[in-house]
Amino acid sequence: MDDYYSEGDERFGYVSSRMYSLMTKMPMANRLYDFALSDMHGFKGRGSVALDVGAGTGIMPILLRRQNIFKEVYAVEPSIHMLHLLNRNIGRENVKGVIAALGSSTYVPFRRKFRVIYSTLSFHHWAQKVDSLRYLSHFLDRDGELRIYEVARGDRKHMVSFLASSHSLDIKSIYPQARASGLKVSHMRMENGFVAVSLIPASRPANKI
Repeated sequence: MDDYYSEGDERFGYVSSRMYSLMTKMPMANRLYDFALSDMHGFKGRGSVALDVGAGTGIMPILLRRQNIFKEVYAVEPSIHMLHLLNRNIGRENVKGVIAALGSSTYVPFRRKFRVIYSTLSFHHWAQKVDSLRYLSHFLDRDGELRIYEVARGDRKHMVSFLASSHSLDIKSIYPQARASGLKVSHMRMENGFVAVSLIPASRPANKI
């Protein structure tokens, strides 16, 4: 099997994967990665293990391991072309503790649980968001959470949000999507046109902000 996309997902082939790789080097992408890293920093030193869904070229897994925020970062990517770039970057950076494989928001090949399952600029590509969230929630450990990092849609004060258009997160939509998947919004943080959303099982008490 050449890829693990679900029907309706935005796909990345040979050319578009390389174009995306160039985009990850732009200032906007770097600011989002910094935003996500600062949000994850509370896990540093806990020996936690994370799963990156739609890991792209591997920027976030590499940064998370380089800063020792997680003990290990597993990564799934549906595009075989993107996965090739991801593995090349892992080797080039000589980063240990990043385990990557073909997979998606509806197929995780790893038989284990995770403290954090996250996506960075990937969630907006998923066609079946409710099914994906429900599926991924089964891979959370007892205290685990799902985290979504995206450009916030509709905040016209920030040019980055205006330019992102559909490649962004409609904040209002995440609440019904979470409820339909058996989750709830634990907390949400917005900064400079970016948004971080934490989702936990609906039966668990929400984190204090």
